[in-house]
Amino acid sequence: MIHPSAIIEKGVELGEGVQVGPYSYIRSGARIGRGTIIHSHVNIWGQTTIGEENQIFPFCMIGAPPQIIGNDDSQGETYIGNKNIIREGVQIHRGSKKENLLTSLGDENYLMTTVHIAHDCRIGNKNIIASKTGFAGHVKVDDCAIISGNCGVSQHVHIGSYTFCAGMSRFEKDLPPFMCAKEFSTVTSPNLVGMKRFGFTEEDTRIAKEIYKALFVESGLYRDQLKGLETRFAGQKVFDVFKKFCDATKVGIIRNA
Repeated sequence: MIHPSAIIEKGVELGEGVQVGPYSYIRSGARIGRGTIIHSHVNIWGQTTIGEENQIFPFCMIGAPPQIIGNDDSQGETYIGNKNIIREGVQIHRGSKKENLLTSLGDENYLMTTVHIAHDCRIGNKNIIASKTGFAGHVKVDDCAIISGNCGVSQHVHIGSYTFCAGMSRFEKDLPPFMCAKEFSTVTSPNLVGMKRFGFTEEDTRIAKEIYKALFVESGLYRDQLKGLETRFAGQKVFDVFKKFCDATKVGIIRNA
């Protein structure tokens, strides 16, 4: 299942049933799990762990050194979980000593063409990231987000679970769970379609609507609005997930002008 033109250095670990296509190059130290398919012209660096049943399409680059001036190339690793689809031209750089030495991608993500994931990013599970979207270093994306094409996400920004980002949007602050956003970090509505798709109840979507109304439509001080919501919805899953996200923000959450 290894094409004769592929280069696989000594010290690579390949699981059962791994396929490697023409002209792919896998460097020493890489580990690739059972059933993963690596198509032609893929470049996988060492210090990279790839799980089971992934598909990696042509011209992807996985695990190259971070794009940091003065970075020690020996530092950092890349981890990719199971059942991801990584389409043509995707770039994923390994972690750096500036954070936790790790760039990670969870399970069942779909990365479309030319997505760029920089050093120290942490991407969760079941996300869809469309073509030409770029994540600067240290970006975090939770689970079940849809990020449309040509989005740009600045360093240290956190994208919450069950969010929807419209195409060509720019993010310089955190997008909380359950929300839709577009253009220059404008929250437009709760992500009702996404919530229903993932099995949330009518009561859950009602709470998401109330959160959106209080924080992104009505005027007032953020901490007072959040406290008011807490008196109404504390103990409800949707609100608790939302508040936990907001409490952990490092760069602040998006607030509409």
